[in-house]
Amino acid sequence: MKDFKELYDRGKNRGGRGDLYSKVALDHFKYPRNVGVIEDADAYARVGDSSCGDFLEIYLKLKLQEIDPEKSIITDVKFRVFGCPGAIVTSSIATELVKGNDVAFALSLSDDDVIEALGGLPEGKEHCSLMAISAIRVAISDIAKKD
Repeated sequence: MKDFKELYDRGKNRGGRGDLYSKVALDHFKYPRNVGVIEDADAYARVGDSSCGDFLEIYLKLKLQEIDPEKSIITDVKFRVFGCPGAIVTSSIATELVKGNDVAFALSLSDDDVIEALGGLPEGKEHCSLMAISAIRVAISDIAKKD
């Protein structure tokens, strides 16, 4: 059986948008951050990618600011994902990017920001970052619906 590193970190393109996962992405795959469920979440979303069968659930806990909801701070975030390594690493890094930041910042994130934070993704896996960003935006829109 081949070693994990040999399977996902071979070749000469180390972390660009070539055919390899970066060291940051490999770390998020081996040790995904913020996995789980928040039972009393302020926001929840479940999104999927019908083209590949992946789906993602995301839970947000916020310190709500009634005067300016976009200044509400995301104090905790958890996710559960069913999908490929690309879905796992983009979900993990996206939760790291929004945790501790305000809703306006979370809404401003793009799929390119997720890819850049990971140090790139292999070609054909970049679409996974869209699922993570979509889940965050849908969850935030869930908060607006509750008001």
